[in-house]
Amino acid sequence: MGQRGSDTWEPLENIPGYEAEIEAFAKRLEVAQHEIEKKVAADKTKRSAEKNEGEGEDADFVDAPDNLRSPYWKFFKVRKEGKKILEYICKECEKQGVASPKEYCGNTSNLRTHLNHYHKSIAVNIKEEAIMAESGEADESCCKKGSLEAILPQISKEQRDSLHKKITLWLVRRGRPLSLCEHDTEFREVFDEIFRGAYVPPTTHLVYDNILISSNNYCYLLITSESY
Repeated sequence: MGQRGSDTWEPLENIPGYEAEIEAFAKRLEVAQHEIEKKVAADKTKRSAEKNEGEGEDADFVDAPDNLRSPYWKFFKVRKEGKKILEYICKECEKQGVASPKEYCGNTSNLRTHLNHYHKSIAVNIKEEAIMAESGEADESCCKKGSLEAILPQISKEQRDSLHKKITLWLVRRGRPLSLCEHDTEFREVFDEIFRGAYVPPTTHLVYDNILISSNNYCYLLITSESY
């Protein structure tokens, strides 16, 4: 619809020259849009040039300052504006030639997420060192050792109960002393090595509980083995 006069509306086709007017308007709109795109591109180029001026790409990224106490920071470099961190970049990715700057969101959760996804072993070591430090057992050998517990989920109650029963059957079928599962250091070390602290062999009391579920023959064997 087109307007003629102050309060009269008519279809566009009744207004002389309406097609030319629409075409002219479309061209003006296209030119204006093109100018906006040129300005946006120019501003982006200018910011990029200022960022890398005189030092090459990523030259303004430096090691994270010491006042950032989270252990995750030592695996990243940052680009700052004054005291404000604008972007961060992973040192490990940089070594592999796949690094790309990421906008900093004000906390370390994004750093932790990156390491968990792309550098699992580093994330595991950080977690273990933090646990050791909190328990007062952090020493160089422990921190370097690593364990499956930080990677694998804790053993479930069902799995633990099943292992207890299997140990019980192994003890009685082979005529081993019941105290083996509780006082034999080497026996316990074997299981500790296999499960890396996620599973502890049962105590004598737990073995007795499992024996009650077993047959009388197993009970007889157990009593016999205890008489050594």
